[in-house]
Amino acid sequence: MNPAAASGERASAGRALVIGAGGEVGSAIAGELLRSGWQVVAVGRSQARLQALQQRWQPVGELPWRVGSVADAASATSLADALHQTFGGFDAVVTSVNGPVSPMAITSSDPRQVMATFQADLLPHLVAAQTFIPRLAPGSTYLVIGGGMADAVQPGLGAVSMVQAALRQLVRQLALENQGRGVRVHELLLRGLVLGHRQRSTGRAPVIDDAHVGRTVADILSLREPASEPVFTLAGRRPVPDLPGTAAAAAR
Repeated sequence: MNPAAASGERASAGRALVIGAGGEVGSAIAGELLRSGWQVVAVGRSQARLQALQQRWQPVGELPWRVGSVADAASATSLADALHQTFGGFDAVVTSVNGPVSPMAITSSDPRQVMATFQADLLPHLVAAQTFIPRLAPGSTYLVIGGGMADAVQPGLGAVSMVQAALRQLVRQLALENQGRGVRVHELLLRGLVLGHRQRSTGRAPVIDDAHVGRTVADILSLREPASEPVFTLAGRRPVPDLPGTAAAAAR
């Protein structure tokens, strides 16, 4: 479902927690939510990146942060308790977490290597959801940032595709289970390479501007009513090919 096609009355901004704010996508989400009038709290694993994020968006507004992890239940619970003690409740939680990509052939890989991808990329989302969704009040939104490999098959990326497809189904199940509580659960599936302030080289893959991702997240969080489909898709555009004879073409 395209976020731009979602209809419904808009809600005023509140307090949002962005988990994974030290990453390329998470940092853009935190900043654009701040620009959209949200009070944002950023969480990440790197203090240096969070400090840089705070400095980058300082002209827009205050951006408090906390170092923390959702890699396991104990770490996530400790983080949630500390956040509640300092900031109280949240109107929205956005999770943008993933592990490093390790290309592998499914046919010939050790099953433990395949499962390690699930451990690194899917388990943190499950832990974060189990920890933070029960703490959200009715009318709140829990949003997961996912990847477009859920519908793609590429050499060496079978495990990534499997994980992202599983994440989409996890979101749909969570949305179903929390309908009665009035907590909206969504996924924003990014079908393209996200380019941000740390990455501007495009190649020929479909690309999505990081600010566009952040603004789309703000649109989703502003919806008062749940959408008919909990998974939104933001598709990248194909970059314009380099003209023959140009410096960019010669560099390829």
